[in-house]
Amino acid sequence: MRTRPARAPVGRAASRAALVLGVLLVLSACFRPTPAPYTPKDPALTALPLFFYPTAVPSAPAKAFIFFVGNDIGFWGAHQDLAKRLAGAGYDVVGFDTKLYFDRLPEADALRATRYGD
Repeated sequence: MRTRPARAPVGRAASRAALVLGVLLVLSACFRPTPAPYTPKDPALTALPLFFYPTAVPSAPAKAFIFFVGNDIGFWGAHQDLAKRLAGAGYDVVGFDTKLYFDRLPEADALRATRYGD
């Protein structure tokens, strides 16, 4: 009967750590916003975390305007894919990344209140 040589525990831990790191790296790509197909020229709009997806049907006006608010993860891959599909179906879509917006707010309550009128 053949026996396998015992693997060092350090080797197994390193393999698991590499696997976990690889999975996290792949998942992090899902949460990173990709550039939207349109960038506005108005500086007031470019200062906000907005993603513009104009209708992809040039032969007709947009069916409707959709304002899409991301969640606490941000305007990530699934939201972007949905916005692209809606634009492909003839809708103008603007996505708002709430995570990026709230991350820019000041930490101090008093400073935030003076800037935003809380």
